[in-house]
Amino acid sequence: RKLNRPLAISCRPSRLQPPPPAQTHTHTSRSMAVTTLMFRGIPRTLTPGAFLRELQRHVHVTSLDFVYLPWVDGKTHNVGRAFVNFTTPEAAAVAWRAMDGRILAAAPTERPVEVLVAQAQGLMANIAQCQHRLQLHTGSEHDPLVLINGQRASFRALAASLPHGAL
Repeated sequence: RKLNRPLAISCRPSRLQPPPPAQTHTHTSRSMAVTTLMFRGIPRTLTPGAFLRELQRHVHVTSLDFVYLPWVDGKTHNVGRAFVNFTTPEAAAVAWRAMDGRILAAAPTERPVEVLVAQAQGLMANIAQCQHRLQLHTGSEHDPLVLINGQRASFRALAASLPHGAL
């Protein structure tokens, strides 16, 4: 039975070895390079900005174009996972190797981060999947971070430019 409420991000992760640049996955009917990863085991007190700084310890900010750390509605903590799209499969592979199985320096806990392939792949697919946030939340403090050449862009403006459910 389907629920009538939207989900934060629909993700069917795949536990694979770090993807080499040419590796593809087939969560959809077409093959595509792996650029979007899901990070599980994120400390719940970690903010999107702190997670972005953690990522920048391993990859250059221009290698990222989407960072989403979903927050629990009405609470002051995240849900313990994050979704990141990298501009190239090579940058995704570097981040995977650097962060999988590690404890984050920004908010150390006993639980290591687990890195998986996310279902949605690519910047526009991730933006389209998060469009429902515009209806659910009036504030933008926990919107996904969208970066263009390392500079923050408006998630809401980009999401508004897409027809709902376009991808």
